[in-house]
Amino acid sequence: MNQNIPHIAPQGVEPLPRLFYGWRVVGFVFVIMTFASGLGFYNISVILSALTREQGFSVSLMSAATAVFFIVSGFAGMGISRLITRFDIRLTIITGATLAAGSMVLLAYCTEIWQVFIVYALFGVGFAGSNMVPGATLISRWFERGRAKALSIASTGLSMGGLVLTPLSASLITGHGMKYAMPLIAGLYLIGIIPAALFLKPGPWAVGLGPDGDPPQPHVEGRVPVRGGTAYGAALHSRFFKFSVASYLLIMLAQVGSIAHHFNLAVTTINSEIAATAIMFIAVSSAAGRLAGGWFATHYSLRLFTVMLMIGQGAAQLVLAGGGGTVLLLAGSIIFGLTIGNLLMLMPLIYAQAFGLRDYARIYSLGNMISTLGMAAGPLAMGLAHDWLGGYGGAFAFAGLVSLLSAGLFHSAGPIPEPDE
Repeated sequence: MNQNIPHIAPQGVEPLPRLFYGWRVVGFVFVIMTFASGLGFYNISVILSALTREQGFSVSLMSAATAVFFIVSGFAGMGISRLITRFDIRLTIITGATLAAGSMVLLAYCTEIWQVFIVYALFGVGFAGSNMVPGATLISRWFERGRAKALSIASTGLSMGGLVLTPLSASLITGHGMKYAMPLIAGLYLIGIIPAALFLKPGPWAVGLGPDGDPPQPHVEGRVPVRGGTAYGAALHSRFFKFSVASYLLIMLAQVGSIAHHFNLAVTTINSEIAATAIMFIAVSSAAGRLAGGWFATHYSLRLFTVMLMIGQGAAQLVLAGGGGTVLLLAGSIIFGLTIGNLLMLMPLIYAQAFGLRDYARIYSLGNMISTLGMAAGPLAMGLAHDWLGGYGGAFAFAGLVSLLSAGLFHSAGPIPEPDE
C-alpha cells in the first residue's frame, strides 16, 4: 500500500478538529505546578521539621527562614515577570527549577543558620521562576474565553502536589535523613518540571493561532504580540488595584496562617489521627473546589465570587474557632479547603480581566508579591494571636475576622474595570 496517499474523509463527513495546543499547555502547566508545590511550597514545613530535628535549629529561627523563602519568592516574581516578556518562558522555568533543585541539595548540608537563610533565599528565587507567575502568564496568553476553566485545571496541580508528592518527600526524609533524601527529591523536581517545560510554547502565535484557537493576531516576528490593556503605572494607581491588593494581602495572611496552625489545632483539641484526616480533607476539597470554581468563574461575576469565597473562608475559620468537636472540625476543614484553592486561582484571572495583557505579567507579579508578604506574616501572626488570646480559639477567631475584613475591602474596590485599549 502506498503510504504517501493522504487520508481523505468520506464525502459528507467532516474530519475531527485537532486539539487546540493551548489545552496541552494546560496539561504541562498542571504537571509543573504539581511538582513545584508538592516538593516546594508544601514541602517547606517538612524541611523545617527535619532541620530542627537533624541540625538542632530552633523552630523560631526556622520559621523566620521560611518567611524569607516566601518574601524572596514574591520579590523575585517581579523580576521574573520582566524576563518572561523578553526571553523564552521555557528558559525561565528551566533555570528556576535548576536553582530550586540545587538549593534543596544544599539544605541537607547546612550546619549554620545563616547558611539556611541564604539557601532559602536561593530556593525562593528558583521556586518563583518555576511556578505560579510563569504558569499563570502562559494560561492568560493562550486563553481568553476559556481562561477560568484552563487556569482552574492547571492550578489543581497545586493541590495534587500536596496530596501525592509531599507525603512521599516526608517519608524519604523521615526514613533516610536529609543527606540521602534531598538529592532524590531535587532530582524528582527536575524530572517533573524540565520535560514538561520543554513542550511549552510561549503563546498561540507560536502555532499560528490566536487565544482559544481563534484566527491569529498581527504581531512582530519573534516577539509577543502587542495586546490591548492598561499600562503598568495606570493600573497601580487605580482604586481597584489598591483595594484588591490590600484585600489579598489580608486574605493570604489569614489563609496561610490557618494552614500552618491547622494540624496543631486539631492535635491539641482532639488527636493526631483526626488532625491528619482534617489536613487530607483540606487538600481534597481544595482540589475539588478549584475544578468547580473554574465553572463558577466562567458563568458568574468574578467580583461576587471572590467576595463570597472570602466570606466563606472567614466563616470556616470561625467554625474552627468554636471547638465544637470532630464533626465541626472536619466540616470547617472542608469549607476552608473549598475556599483556599479558588482564592489563589482567582487573583490572576481578576487582574487579566481588569487590566488586560499589555503589562499583565508585571501587574500580576506585583500583586502576587504583596500577597506573598501576607503569606510570610501569616504563621507568625497566628502564633502571636494564639499566645495573646489564650489559645487556638482566639487565634482562629482572629483569622476569621481578618478574612471578613478582606471581603469588605475587595467589595469596596468597586466593579472590576475594563482594560484600556
